[in-house]
Amino acid sequence: LGMPRIDKNSYARENGWAIRGLTALYDATGDKLVLKRAIKAANWVEANRGLGDSGFKHGEKDRAGPYLADTLAMAEAYLALYISTGDRAWLEKSRAGMAFIEKNFQSTIGFAAAAIPKNSKGVFQQPLLQMEANVSIARLANKLLHYTGSQDYKKTASHAMQYLVTLDNPDNVRYLVGPLMAADELAADPAHITIVGSKSDAAAQALYQKALQYPVVYRRIEWWDTAEGKMPNPDVQYPTLAKAAAFICVNHACSTPITAPEKLHAKADNLIFSAQ
Repeated sequence: LGMPRIDKNSYARENGWAIRGLTALYDATGDKLVLKRAIKAANWVEANRGLGDSGFKHGEKDRAGPYLADTLAMAEAYLALYISTGDRAWLEKSRAGMAFIEKNFQSTIGFAAAAIPKNSKGVFQQPLLQMEANVSIARLANKLLHYTGSQDYKKTASHAMQYLVTLDNPDNVRYLVGPLMAADELAADPAHITIVGSKSDAAAQALYQKALQYPVVYRRIEWWDTAEGKMPNPDVQYPTLAKAAAFICVNHACSTPITAPEKLHAKADNLIFSAQ
C-alpha cells in the first residue's frame, strides 16, 4: 500500500499541545533544551499563526474560522510556559488569549467551536459546542483566577460549566470524566507552592525546579522575585528573607520557610493532603 500521506502543515492547535507536553517534560527533568524548544515553538506560532489580536488561525490559510481550539491550545500553552519559567510575559499572553475567546466564541451557554460568520443563514447560525473545549476553558479560566486573582475568570469558568451540566444524563456517563474534573477543581484551591527569591539566585532556581517536580496536576506554582514588584495575585503575604525560601500555602496561610529543596515535597504532602 505504500506510505500514507503525511500532513506536513503546522497548526496552532497542535503546536499548543506540543508546547504543553514539552513544558511538562521540562518540569519533570529540568532539561533546558526541552524548554528552549517549547519557547521556540511558541514564538513561531505567534509569528506565523497569530491574528494580531491575541487569537490564532489554524493553518497558513484558513477558509473559515477562527476556531476556538487554536486560541485555546495556545492560551493553555502560554500558561504552561509561565509556570515553567516564572516569566510574567507568558501569563499576560495567556490572559490575552482568554480575552479573545470570551469576545469571539461565547455562546448563550458555553463557548462555540468556531466564530459564526455574519452572513450565515439557517442551521449555520447555530453554534456548535464541544464538551472537551468547554472543559478546557473551565479549567484554564479557573487556573487564571488563582494565578491573577481576577474574579472575571470565575464568570468565564461558570459560563463553560453551564453547558457541561446539560450533559448530565445516563447516556453520557462515560464522557463525564472531564466535566467532573473541571467541577472538582472549581470547588477547591490548587496545591500552592511559592518560591521567594531572586531569579538570578541559584538557590531560588533549585527550589523552583523542585517545586515544578511536585507530582500533582492541579497546582499553583509561583516565583516571587521582589525586584518585579507585587505578585500577579497578591493574596498571600510573604516575608522578606536573607536567602531564598519556599512556602507551602493552604487556605491563604503558609508554612515556615523551606530552604532545602530535598525537603520540599515531603513538607508539601504533609500540609496539602492533611488539609483535604
